[in-house]
Amino acid sequence: MRCGCYRCFWCCAIGLALLALSPALAQPNDWPARPVTVVVPFVAGGNTDMMARLAAERLTAKFHQPFVVENLGGAGGVIAAGQVARAAPDGYTLLFGAGSQLTLAPMVQKINYDPDKDLIPVTEFGTGPQILGVRADLPVATLPKANPGKLSYAAVGVQTVTTIAAGVLKARAGLDMTLVPYKGGVQAMADLLAGHVDMYFGNASEMLPHLTSGKMKLVAVATAQRIPQAPDLPTVAETLPGFGIRLLERLHGAPGHAAGDHRPVGRRLDRGGEHARRPREAGAERHRAGRDDAGAGCRAVQGRQAGLR
Repeated sequence: MRCGCYRCFWCCAIGLALLALSPALAQPNDWPARPVTVVVPFVAGGNTDMMARLAAERLTAKFHQPFVVENLGGAGGVIAAGQVARAAPDGYTLLFGAGSQLTLAPMVQKINYDPDKDLIPVTEFGTGPQILGVRADLPVATLPKANPGKLSYAAVGVQTVTTIAAGVLKARAGLDMTLVPYKGGVQAMADLLAGHVDMYFGNASEMLPHLTSGKMKLVAVATAQRIPQAPDLPTVAETLPGFGIRLLERLHGAPGHAAGDHRPVGRRLDRGGEHARRPREAGAERHRAGRDDAGAGCRAVQGRQAGLR
């Protein structure tokens, strides 16, 4: 009788333990069985944060599990990228970034992850332009080719798309400019509007609301062609031929679940990404933010990433 009681006790204990561990033991085909963390490598309120929250909202609706945005700014996104690279490769910690953490950061600073092996691009949510804005009282109406005085330019971090865009402009136009780095676009925009810095290559979602506000001057767009949201805004390339920079917005994950379409979690993420960037409502919001709706799936994105190396 006592033996039977012990057997019953241990069966119940094992059953309760398995029940408690069930989310961790869930099969990949059941992903996501619990909330997913989407790490944004910049502070809240900026363009990347806005697009990440839009994507998270669509992914939540698709999978019926919360996709929770967590902002972790600093070091141009390297801190956030390192955290995701060290996370368990189970699909529950993802990085929403512009790709600079994989392509630019390794060339200019020491990082604690391998951009080729530790972070795999899963799906692309589209691309968008950078727009050059200058303080309202700066005596220029078009892209300056040279300036006898020193100019200051805001940038998010020191190895991001905004830094590269300004650096190329500085070299090509022969401008005397000093870098003023910020943790996020919100702070950079605030100082530009206040006149504390002279110029900033900001994302379209940040700059387009000021097209006619009078609070700053928008002088050029960094893409090769003019954008439909501001057709009268010239491109930098019209003054400096060959100039062209676009921002990529991608979802990255650890290679254990995202290394290819054959992996169930990576496949579900890929399909979820297509859902997140295609709905009419999301498309309208993306268009207002200056984004295109192209995007790309898992194989295409990984092919492009390989081509950058």
